[in-house]
Amino acid sequence: DVRISNRVLTQEEIKRLYKMGGTLKIGQTISNDSLRSGLVGHWTFDGVDMAGVRASDISGSRNNGQLSTTTIIITFSATASTTWIAPFGITAFSVEAWGAGGAGGGQAINQDGGGGGGGGAYSRTTYLPLVSDTYNVSIGDGGNGSAGVDGTSGGDSYFANGNGNTKANRLVVACGGLPGLTSSGTPPAGPAGGAASCGLGGNTFSGGAGGKGRNQTAGKGGGGGEGACTNQDGDAGTDGGTSPGAGGALGADGNGCDGGNGGAGAAEDTAGNPGTAPGGGGGGSGSDEAGVDLAGGAGADGQIRITYDIPGPTRTPGRIGQALSFDGVNDYVDIGAGPTTVNSVSFWVYPKTTTGYFVNLTGTTDYIWVSAGTVTATGFTAPAIYVNGVQSSTLVVHQWQHVVVTDTTAENASNLDIGRTQDTNYMEGMIDDVRISNRVLTQEEIKRLYTMGR
Repeated sequence: DVRISNRVLTQEEIKRLYKMGGTLKIGQTISNDSLRSGLVGHWTFDGVDMAGVRASDISGSRNNGQLSTTTIIITFSATASTTWIAPFGITAFSVEAWGAGGAGGGQAINQDGGGGGGGGAYSRTTYLPLVSDTYNVSIGDGGNGSAGVDGTSGGDSYFANGNGNTKANRLVVACGGLPGLTSSGTPPAGPAGGAASCGLGGNTFSGGAGGKGRNQTAGKGGGGGEGACTNQDGDAGTDGGTSPGAGGALGADGNGCDGGNGGAGAAEDTAGNPGTAPGGGGGGSGSDEAGVDLAGGAGADGQIRITYDIPGPTRTPGRIGQALSFDGVNDYVDIGAGPTTVNSVSFWVYPKTTTGYFVNLTGTTDYIWVSAGTVTATGFTAPAIYVNGVQSSTLVVHQWQHVVVTDTTAENASNLDIGRTQDTNYMEGMIDDVRISNRVLTQEEIKRLYTMGR
Protein backbone atom coordinates (compact mmCIF):
# COMPACT_ATOMS: atom_id res chain seq x y z
CA ASP A 1 0.00 0.00 0.00
CA VAL A 2 2.35 2.71 -1.31
CA ARG A 3 0.86 6.23 -1.47
CA ILE A 4 2.37 9.46 -2.77
CA SER A 5 0.59 12.81 -2.27
CA ASN A 6 1.18 16.30 -3.67
CA ARG A 7 0.41 17.87 -0.29
CA VAL A 8 1.52 17.47 3.34
CA LEU A 9 -0.67 14.97 5.17
CA THR A 10 -2.08 16.09 8.51
CA GLN A 11 -1.25 14.22 11.71
CA GLU A 12 -4.83 12.97 11.86
CA GLU A 13 -4.56 11.56 8.32
CA ILE A 14 -1.24 9.89 9.15
CA LYS A 15 -2.80 8.21 12.18
CA ARG A 16 -5.72 7.00 10.10
CA LEU A 17 -3.40 5.46 7.52
CA TYR A 18 -1.54 3.69 10.31
CA LYS A 19 -4.75 2.40 11.89
CA MET A 20 -5.93 1.08 8.55
CA GLY A 21 -2.90 -1.19 8.38
CA GLY A 22 -2.97 -2.05 12.05
CA THR A 23 -6.58 -3.19 12.14
CA LEU A 24 -7.46 -4.46 8.66
CA LYS A 25 -6.46 -7.75 7.09
CA ILE A 26 -6.45 -8.40 3.38
CA GLY A 27 -9.66 -9.99 2.16
CA GLN A 28 -11.44 -9.58 5.50
CA THR A 29 -14.10 -7.10 6.53
CA ILE A 30 -14.51 -5.49 9.92
CA SER A 31 -17.51 -7.41 11.09
CA ASN A 32 -18.76 -10.20 13.29
CA ASP A 33 -21.65 -12.62 13.20
CA SER A 34 -24.07 -10.23 14.91
CA LEU A 35 -23.53 -7.42 12.42
CA ARG A 36 -23.65 -9.86 9.51
CA SER A 37 -27.02 -11.17 10.61
CA GLY A 38 -29.57 -9.93 8.08
CA LEU A 39 -26.90 -8.23 5.97
CA VAL A 40 -28.16 -8.26 2.37
CA GLY A 41 -25.81 -5.69 0.84
CA HIS A 42 -22.29 -4.51 1.77
CA TRP A 43 -19.99 -2.39 -0.39
CA THR A 44 -16.62 -1.62 1.20
CA PHE A 45 -14.99 -0.04 -1.91
CA ASP A 46 -11.68 -1.49 -0.70
CA GLY A 47 -9.09 -2.69 -3.20
CA VAL A 48 -9.90 -6.38 -2.91
CA ASP A 49 -13.58 -5.61 -3.45
CA MET A 50 -13.12 -3.47 -6.57
CA ALA A 51 -12.47 -4.79 -10.08
CA GLY A 52 -12.26 -2.09 -12.72
CA VAL A 53 -15.60 -0.32 -12.62
CA ARG A 54 -17.29 -3.03 -10.53
CA ALA A 55 -17.95 -2.54 -6.82
CA SER A 56 -18.48 -5.98 -5.30
CA ASP A 57 -21.20 -6.72 -2.78
CA ILE A 58 -19.47 -8.84 -0.12
CA SER A 59 -22.65 -9.70 1.80
CA GLY A 60 -23.12 -12.82 -0.32
CA SER A 61 -26.20 -11.42 -2.08
CA ARG A 62 -24.19 -10.57 -5.22
CA ASN A 63 -25.72 -7.13 -5.68
CA ASN A 64 -22.59 -5.88 -7.39
CA GLY A 65 -22.50 -2.23 -8.47
CA GLN A 66 -21.21 -0.61 -11.64
CA LEU A 67 -19.32 2.67 -11.41
CA SER A 68 -20.63 5.28 -13.82
CA THR A 69 -18.60 6.48 -16.78
CA THR A 70 -19.18 9.39 -19.17
CA THR A 71 -18.48 8.94 -22.88
CA ILE A 72 -16.87 11.94 -24.57
CA ILE A 73 -16.81 12.33 -28.38
CA ILE A 74 -14.59 14.98 -29.99
CA THR A 75 -14.91 15.64 -33.72
CA PHE A 76 -12.22 17.35 -35.79
CA SER A 77 -13.42 18.59 -39.17
CA ALA A 78 -11.34 21.72 -39.85
CA THR A 79 -8.69 20.92 -42.44
CA ALA A 80 -5.85 22.78 -40.71
CA SER A 81 -3.51 20.51 -38.73
CA THR A 82 -3.88 20.69 -34.97
CA THR A 83 -2.99 18.80 -31.80
CA TRP A 84 -5.00 16.93 -29.20
CA ILE A 85 -3.92 16.44 -25.59
CA ALA A 86 -5.24 13.31 -23.91
CA PRO A 87 -7.10 14.24 -20.70
CA PHE A 88 -5.58 13.17 -17.42
CA GLY A 89 -6.97 9.95 -16.01
CA ILE A 90 -8.06 8.18 -19.20
CA THR A 91 -6.28 4.96 -20.05
CA ALA A 92 -7.54 4.35 -23.58
CA PHE A 93 -9.49 5.92 -26.40
CA SER A 94 -10.62 5.12 -29.93
CA VAL A 95 -9.85 7.05 -33.12
CA GLU A 96 -11.95 7.06 -36.30
CA ALA A 97 -10.79 8.77 -39.49
CA TRP A 98 -12.37 9.53 -42.86
CA GLY A 99 -10.35 10.58 -45.88
CA ALA A 100 -11.65 13.44 -48.00
CA GLY A 101 -13.77 12.91 -51.10
CA GLY A 102 -12.43 13.46 -54.60
CA ALA A 103 -14.00 16.22 -56.70
CA GLY A 104 -16.21 15.51 -59.67
CA GLY A 105 -14.92 16.03 -63.20
CA GLY A 106 -15.76 19.23 -65.09
CA GLN A 107 -16.68 19.44 -68.77
CA ALA A 108 -15.80 21.62 -71.75
CA ILE A 109 -17.50 19.92 -74.71
CA ASN A 110 -21.11 19.61 -75.78
CA GLN A 111 -21.40 15.96 -75.11
CA ASP A 112 -20.51 13.61 -72.21
CA GLY A 113 -21.02 14.35 -68.53
CA GLY A 114 -18.10 14.47 -66.12
CA GLY A 115 -17.38 11.56 -63.78
CA GLY A 116 -18.19 11.66 -60.07
CA GLY A 117 -15.39 11.75 -57.50
CA GLY A 118 -14.57 8.80 -55.26
CA GLY A 119 -15.53 8.81 -51.58
CA GLY A 120 -12.96 8.90 -48.78
CA ALA A 121 -11.89 5.74 -46.95
CA TYR A 122 -12.50 4.97 -43.25
CA SER A 123 -10.09 3.65 -40.60
CA ARG A 124 -10.58 2.91 -36.93
CA THR A 125 -8.39 1.81 -34.07
CA THR A 126 -10.22 0.91 -30.88
CA TYR A 127 -8.72 1.51 -27.45
CA LEU A 128 -5.46 2.84 -28.76
CA PRO A 129 -2.90 2.73 -25.92
CA LEU A 130 -1.57 6.04 -24.72
CA VAL A 131 1.91 6.31 -26.22
CA SER A 132 2.23 10.05 -25.59
CA ASP A 133 0.17 12.81 -24.07
CA THR A 134 -0.04 14.99 -27.18
CA TYR A 135 -1.15 13.83 -30.63
CA ASN A 136 -1.15 15.40 -34.08
CA VAL A 137 -4.40 15.58 -36.03
CA SER A 138 -4.59 16.32 -39.76
CA ILE A 139 -7.82 16.39 -41.76
CA GLY A 140 -7.78 15.77 -45.52
CA ASP A 141 -9.01 18.57 -47.79
CA GLY A 142 -11.88 17.77 -50.11
CA GLY A 143 -10.93 17.70 -53.80
CA ASN A 144 -11.55 20.85 -55.85
CA GLY A 145 -13.72 20.95 -58.94
CA SER A 146 -12.65 23.38 -61.67
CA ALA A 147 -14.37 24.44 -64.88
CA GLY A 148 -13.63 22.23 -67.86
CA VAL A 149 -10.96 20.04 -66.27
CA ASP A 150 -10.52 16.99 -64.08
CA GLY A 151 -11.27 17.26 -60.40
CA THR A 152 -8.54 16.81 -57.80
CA SER A 153 -8.11 13.97 -55.32
CA GLY A 154 -9.29 14.15 -51.74
CA GLY A 155 -6.60 14.44 -49.10
CA ASP A 156 -5.68 11.80 -46.53
CA SER A 157 -6.64 12.21 -42.87
CA TYR A 158 -4.32 10.94 -40.18
CA PHE A 159 -3.73 10.81 -36.44
CA ALA A 160 -0.09 10.66 -35.29
CA ASN A 161 1.81 10.50 -32.04
CA GLY A 162 3.48 13.57 -30.62
CA ASN A 163 6.85 12.85 -32.22
CA GLY A 164 5.82 14.52 -35.47
CA ASN A 165 3.75 14.17 -38.61
CA THR A 166 6.05 11.81 -40.47
CA LYS A 167 4.68 8.58 -41.88
CA ALA A 168 6.47 6.51 -39.25
CA ASN A 169 4.62 8.31 -36.45
CA ARG A 170 1.12 7.92 -37.89
CA LEU A 171 -1.18 5.68 -35.90
CA VAL A 172 -4.42 5.94 -37.92
CA VAL A 173 -4.67 6.86 -41.63
CA ALA A 174 -7.70 7.12 -43.94
CA CYS A 175 -7.01 7.85 -47.60
CA GLY A 176 -8.85 10.29 -49.83
CA GLY A 177 -10.92 9.40 -52.88
CA LEU A 178 -9.70 9.77 -56.47
CA PRO A 179 -11.05 12.53 -58.72
CA GLY A 180 -13.71 12.37 -61.38
CA LEU A 181 -12.37 13.07 -64.87
CA THR A 182 -13.47 15.16 -67.78
CA SER A 183 -14.03 13.60 -71.19
CA SER A 184 -12.89 14.22 -74.73
CA GLY A 185 -15.45 11.97 -76.36
CA THR A 186 -15.40 8.77 -74.34
CA PRO A 187 -16.32 9.06 -70.65
CA PRO A 188 -13.69 7.37 -68.49
CA ALA A 189 -14.63 4.77 -65.93
CA GLY A 190 -15.66 6.08 -62.52
CA PRO A 191 -12.74 6.67 -60.17
CA ALA A 192 -12.11 4.54 -57.12
CA GLY A 193 -12.86 5.72 -53.63
CA GLY A 194 -10.13 5.87 -51.02
CA ALA A 195 -8.81 2.32 -50.62
CA ALA A 196 -9.00 0.43 -47.35
CA SER A 197 -5.59 -1.08 -48.13
CA CYS A 198 -4.09 2.40 -48.21
CA GLY A 199 -5.23 3.08 -44.64
CA LEU A 200 -3.81 2.25 -41.24
CA GLY A 201 -5.94 1.05 -38.35
CA GLY A 202 -7.59 -1.99 -36.86
CA ASN A 203 -10.68 -1.66 -39.09
CA THR A 204 -10.55 -0.14 -42.58
CA PHE A 205 -13.15 0.26 -45.34
CA SER A 206 -13.00 1.76 -48.82
CA GLY A 207 -14.89 4.80 -50.04
CA GLY A 208 -17.48 4.36 -52.76
CA ALA A 209 -16.43 4.69 -56.40
CA GLY A 210 -17.67 7.60 -58.48
CA GLY A 211 -20.05 7.02 -61.39
CA LYS A 212 -19.06 7.85 -64.96
CA GLY A 213 -20.71 10.52 -67.09
CA ARG A 214 -23.02 9.71 -70.01
CA ASN A 215 -21.57 9.60 -73.50
CA GLN A 216 -24.27 11.50 -75.34
CA THR A 217 -25.32 14.97 -76.33
CA ALA A 218 -26.93 16.59 -73.33
CA GLY A 219 -24.85 14.16 -71.25
CA LYS A 220 -25.45 13.81 -67.52
CA GLY A 221 -22.73 13.73 -64.84
CA GLY A 222 -21.90 10.69 -62.73
CA GLY A 223 -22.70 10.62 -59.02
CA GLY A 224 -19.99 10.97 -56.40
CA GLY A 225 -19.04 7.99 -54.23
CA GLU A 226 -20.06 7.84 -50.59
CA GLY A 227 -17.54 8.24 -47.82
CA ALA A 228 -16.84 4.82 -46.28
CA CYS A 229 -19.08 3.50 -43.54
CA THR A 230 -17.96 2.47 -40.06
CA ASN A 231 -18.87 -1.15 -40.86
CA GLN A 232 -18.63 -1.54 -44.66
CA ASP A 233 -17.40 0.07 -47.85
CA GLY A 234 -19.12 3.22 -49.03
CA ASP A 235 -21.83 3.11 -51.70
CA ALA A 236 -20.79 3.80 -55.31
CA GLY A 237 -22.27 6.69 -57.24
CA THR A 238 -24.37 5.67 -60.24
CA ASP A 239 -23.47 6.45 -63.83
CA GLY A 240 -25.08 9.31 -65.65
CA GLY A 241 -27.88 8.14 -67.97
CA THR A 242 -31.11 9.71 -69.10
CA SER A 243 -30.96 11.34 -65.69
CA PRO A 244 -27.94 12.54 -63.69
CA GLY A 245 -26.18 9.87 -61.65
CA ALA A 246 -27.16 9.64 -57.98
CA GLY A 247 -24.56 10.07 -55.27
CA GLY A 248 -23.73 7.06 -53.14
CA ALA A 249 -25.91 7.08 -50.02
CA LEU A 250 -26.10 3.89 -47.94
CA GLY A 251 -26.86 6.01 -44.91
CA ALA A 252 -29.97 7.36 -46.63
CA ASP A 253 -31.19 3.77 -46.85
CA GLY A 254 -31.13 3.40 -43.08
CA ASN A 255 -27.94 1.34 -42.92
CA GLY A 256 -26.34 3.45 -40.22
CA CYS A 257 -23.44 4.60 -42.41
CA ASP A 258 -21.57 7.58 -40.99
CA GLY A 259 -19.76 8.43 -44.24
CA GLY A 260 -20.95 11.50 -46.13
CA ASN A 261 -23.18 11.07 -49.17
CA GLY A 262 -21.75 11.51 -52.63
CA GLY A 263 -22.87 14.55 -54.60
CA ALA A 264 -25.41 14.00 -57.36
CA GLY A 265 -24.27 14.27 -60.96
CA ALA A 266 -25.58 17.27 -62.88
CA ALA A 267 -27.78 17.75 -65.95
CA GLU A 268 -26.45 19.48 -69.06
CA ASP A 269 -25.12 23.01 -68.62
CA THR A 270 -25.03 22.52 -64.84
CA ALA A 271 -22.06 22.24 -62.49
CA GLY A 272 -21.70 19.12 -60.36
CA ASN A 273 -23.03 18.96 -56.79
CA PRO A 274 -20.67 18.79 -53.81
CA GLY A 275 -20.35 15.76 -51.58
CA THR A 276 -21.31 15.92 -47.91
CA ALA A 277 -18.97 15.44 -44.98
CA PRO A 278 -17.24 13.32 -44.07
CA GLY A 279 -15.62 12.17 -47.29
CA GLY A 280 -18.42 12.29 -49.86
CA GLY A 281 -17.19 12.52 -53.47
CA GLY A 282 -18.34 15.40 -55.66
CA GLY A 283 -20.76 14.82 -58.52
CA GLY A 284 -19.67 15.22 -62.14
CA SER A 285 -20.86 18.18 -64.19
CA GLY A 286 -23.28 17.89 -67.06
CA SER A 287 -22.20 18.41 -70.67
CA ASP A 288 -21.36 21.88 -71.95
CA GLU A 289 -24.14 22.65 -74.43
CA ALA A 290 -24.06 26.44 -74.05
CA GLY A 291 -20.35 26.96 -74.60
CA VAL A 292 -19.55 27.64 -70.92
CA ASP A 293 -17.05 25.39 -69.18
CA LEU A 294 -18.51 23.61 -66.16
CA ALA A 295 -16.92 22.48 -62.90
CA GLY A 296 -17.42 19.21 -61.08
CA GLY A 297 -18.74 19.27 -57.52
CA ALA A 298 -16.23 19.64 -54.68
CA GLY A 299 -15.33 16.62 -52.59
CA ALA A 300 -16.17 16.88 -48.88
CA ASP A 301 -13.44 17.24 -46.30
CA GLY A 302 -12.39 14.31 -44.17
CA GLN A 303 -12.91 13.98 -40.44
CA ILE A 304 -11.37 12.52 -37.30
CA ARG A 305 -13.44 11.48 -34.30
CA ILE A 306 -11.96 10.60 -30.89
CA THR A 307 -14.02 8.76 -28.28
CA TYR A 308 -13.06 8.03 -24.67
CA ASP A 309 -14.65 7.38 -21.30
CA ILE A 310 -14.13 9.53 -18.23
CA PRO A 311 -14.23 7.33 -15.14
CA GLY A 312 -16.89 8.12 -12.57
CA PRO A 313 -16.32 7.82 -8.81
CA THR A 314 -12.63 7.65 -7.95
CA ARG A 315 -11.00 5.67 -5.15
CA THR A 316 -9.66 7.62 -2.22
CA PRO A 317 -8.59 6.94 1.40
CA GLY A 318 -11.79 6.44 3.36
CA ARG A 319 -12.91 6.09 6.93
CA ILE A 320 -12.46 2.32 6.82
CA GLY A 321 -10.00 1.36 4.10
CA GLN A 322 -10.91 2.91 0.76
CA ALA A 323 -13.87 5.14 -0.09
CA LEU A 324 -15.30 6.49 -3.33
CA SER A 325 -15.16 10.19 -4.17
CA PHE A 326 -18.12 11.63 -6.14
CA ASP A 327 -17.92 14.82 -8.22
CA GLY A 328 -21.52 16.03 -7.82
CA VAL A 329 -21.99 16.09 -11.62
CA ASN A 330 -22.52 12.55 -12.91
CA ASP A 331 -20.68 10.13 -10.59
CA TYR A 332 -22.60 7.29 -8.97
CA VAL A 333 -22.65 3.53 -8.39
CA ASP A 334 -25.45 1.75 -10.23
CA ILE A 335 -26.59 -1.45 -8.53
CA GLY A 336 -29.99 -1.72 -10.18
CA ALA A 337 -32.50 -4.07 -8.60
CA GLY A 338 -31.19 -4.75 -5.10
CA PRO A 339 -32.58 -6.45 -1.98
CA THR A 340 -36.37 -6.63 -1.82
CA THR A 341 -36.47 -6.22 1.97
CA VAL A 342 -34.54 -3.30 3.46
CA ASN A 343 -35.02 -2.18 7.07
CA SER A 344 -31.61 -0.60 7.78
CA VAL A 345 -29.13 1.41 5.70
CA SER A 346 -25.77 2.54 7.08
CA PHE A 347 -22.76 4.33 5.58
CA TRP A 348 -19.91 6.69 6.27
CA VAL A 349 -20.17 9.99 4.42
CA TYR A 350 -18.00 13.07 3.91
CA PRO A 351 -20.30 15.68 2.36
CA LYS A 352 -18.85 18.75 0.67
CA THR A 353 -22.20 20.56 0.45
CA THR A 354 -25.06 21.03 2.92
CA THR A 355 -27.44 19.44 0.41
CA GLY A 356 -26.32 16.09 -0.96
CA TYR A 357 -27.65 12.81 -2.29
CA PHE A 358 -26.57 9.53 -0.74
CA VAL A 359 -28.59 6.38 -1.45
CA ASN A 360 -31.60 5.79 -3.70
CA LEU A 361 -33.76 2.76 -2.94
CA THR A 362 -37.15 2.58 -4.66
CA GLY A 363 -37.85 4.07 -8.09
CA THR A 364 -37.44 7.82 -7.81
CA THR A 365 -39.54 8.11 -4.65
CA ASP A 366 -37.62 6.60 -1.73
CA TYR A 367 -34.09 7.80 -0.98
CA ILE A 368 -31.73 9.13 1.69
CA TRP A 369 -30.25 12.60 1.32
CA VAL A 370 -29.26 15.68 3.30
CA SER A 371 -31.24 18.88 2.85
CA ALA A 372 -29.68 22.07 4.25
CA GLY A 373 -27.72 20.01 6.77
CA THR A 374 -30.60 17.73 7.83
CA VAL A 375 -30.57 14.03 6.92
CA THR A 376 -33.90 13.10 5.34
CA ALA A 377 -35.32 9.69 4.43
CA THR A 378 -37.86 10.60 1.74
CA GLY A 379 -40.55 8.00 1.10
CA PHE A 380 -39.83 5.96 4.23
CA THR A 381 -42.82 5.17 6.46
CA ALA A 382 -41.40 5.92 9.93
CA PRO A 383 -37.63 6.36 9.69
CA ALA A 384 -35.29 6.57 12.67
CA ILE A 385 -32.12 8.46 11.79
CA TYR A 386 -28.78 8.21 13.58
CA VAL A 387 -25.61 10.25 13.12
CA ASN A 388 -22.36 9.12 14.75
CA GLY A 389 -24.09 6.47 16.86
CA VAL A 390 -26.83 8.60 18.37
CA GLN A 391 -30.32 9.54 17.21
CA SER A 392 -29.85 12.77 15.27
CA SER A 393 -30.34 14.11 11.77
CA THR A 394 -27.77 16.92 11.76
CA LEU A 395 -24.89 16.62 9.30
CA VAL A 396 -22.02 19.04 8.74
CA VAL A 397 -19.75 19.50 5.73
CA HIS A 398 -16.09 18.49 5.37
CA GLN A 399 -16.18 15.84 8.10
CA TRP A 400 -16.56 12.08 8.11
CA GLN A 401 -19.83 11.10 9.80
CA HIS A 402 -21.66 7.82 10.17
CA VAL A 403 -25.31 7.72 9.12
CA VAL A 404 -27.85 4.99 9.84
CA VAL A 405 -31.52 4.97 8.79
CA THR A 406 -33.87 2.26 10.10
CA ASP A 407 -37.57 1.63 9.56
CA THR A 408 -39.83 -1.16 10.78
CA THR A 409 -41.60 -0.99 7.40
CA ALA A 410 -39.35 -2.57 4.81
CA GLU A 411 -38.25 -0.82 1.62
CA ASN A 412 -37.86 -2.59 -1.73
CA ALA A 413 -34.53 -1.49 -3.26
CA SER A 414 -35.77 -1.77 -6.84
CA ASN A 415 -33.55 1.07 -8.11
CA LEU A 416 -30.50 1.01 -5.87
CA ASP A 417 -27.92 3.74 -6.49
CA ILE A 418 -25.11 5.04 -4.31
CA GLY A 419 -24.18 8.69 -4.79
CA ARG A 420 -27.31 9.49 -6.84
CA THR A 421 -31.02 9.89 -6.09
CA GLN A 422 -34.09 10.13 -8.33
CA ASP A 423 -31.84 9.33 -11.34
CA THR A 424 -30.90 13.03 -11.56
CA ASN A 425 -29.32 14.28 -8.31
CA TYR A 426 -25.65 13.58 -7.60
CA MET A 427 -23.48 13.49 -4.49
CA GLU A 428 -20.43 15.71 -4.05
CA GLY A 429 -18.13 14.23 -1.45
CA MET A 430 -17.08 10.76 -0.31
CA ILE A 431 -18.96 7.64 0.78
CA ASP A 432 -17.55 4.55 2.47
CA ASP A 433 -18.70 1.18 3.84
CA VAL A 434 -22.35 1.07 2.71
CA ARG A 435 -24.45 -1.65 4.40
CA ILE A 436 -28.05 -2.74 3.93
CA SER A 437 -29.87 -5.12 6.30
CA ASN A 438 -33.24 -6.80 6.18
CA ARG A 439 -33.85 -6.12 9.86
CA VAL A 440 -33.82 -3.10 12.16
CA LEU A 441 -30.39 -2.69 13.74
CA THR A 442 -30.30 -2.23 17.51
CA GLN A 443 -28.92 0.95 19.06
CA GLU A 444 -25.97 -1.07 20.40
CA GLU A 445 -25.19 -2.35 16.87
CA ILE A 446 -25.45 1.17 15.47
CA LYS A 447 -22.92 2.37 18.06
CA ARG A 448 -20.58 -0.48 17.21
CA LEU A 449 -20.70 0.37 13.49
CA TYR A 450 -19.82 3.96 14.34
CA THR A 451 -17.02 2.93 16.70
CA MET A 452 -15.44 0.69 14.04
CA GLY A 453 -14.68 3.73 11.90
CA ARG A 454 -13.63 6.21 14.61
